[in-house]
Amino acid sequence: MVGRTWLRRLDGCGRRMRYSPATFWAIVSAYVELAGGFLFAAGLLTPLVAALLFAQSLVIVLRVHLPKGFWNSQGGIEFPLQLLAGSLLIMLGGPGAFSLDAALGIEASGGLRLLAAAGAILGVLLALASSRFRAAPAEAPPATKAR
Repeated sequence: MVGRTWLRRLDGCGRRMRYSPATFWAIVSAYVELAGGFLFAAGLLTPLVAALLFAQSLVIVLRVHLPKGFWNSQGGIEFPLQLLAGSLLIMLGGPGAFSLDAALGIEASGGLRLLAAAGAILGVLLALASSRFRAAPAEAPPATKAR
């Protein structure tokens, strides 16, 4: 039951933001945030995870927070921009010495990091394009009084 409610809520968010297909983008966003957050915190598969979180943060900044201005107290970009910058820096700079990537000897070359960044930007463009070309939901006609 919880799964269906969760999926309905995610689907509703995707539809309100006019993503097509709404359910697909809602699930992608949820899993990037959930699985990506755990992997990012652990420092495992860092270039890939940081690229996914960067892409998600960029879409969130552009679609949700930018129209509300800068300050976070008004729902603006102040805090989401910090998340965007942090994921970008780690995507391009690497996970550091205290990460599972370092402990397991997983090393990403600069070329792989740039490829992850390019993939992230392509994902952002696809997500934004999927919402741009979807028709706005039709509004209900105003109610008329019976006479």
